[in-house]
Amino acid sequence: MTRYAENYVPIGVKSIYYAFAGVMNPVQFPKVVTGFLFIINAVLLFFIGCRFDDNFTALNFSIGSLLFNLMNSVKMEKNSLESKRSHIFGVA
Repeated sequence: MTRYAENYVPIGVKSIYYAFAGVMNPVQFPKVVTGFLFIINAVLLFFIGCRFDDNFTALNFSIGSLLFNLMNSVKMEKNSLESKRSHIFGVA
């Protein structure tokens, strides 16, 4: 499987994993990076919202972004668990 992944994973992603391999478990690393990117996304949308001269709009942008990303990640986790369950128990 690792040889297969070497063919399609970009060198930048490989280098990031290599850089953090000594600090963190590579299996948990994507979850931490995803959370960090959710926060960065919300902060950047807050600054975009501030350009509208209204902090309420900026707050709505950032909260909406966090809620959208959170709902999407929960949905993906649920689908992953259902896939594992069906694979283990042979249920369609």
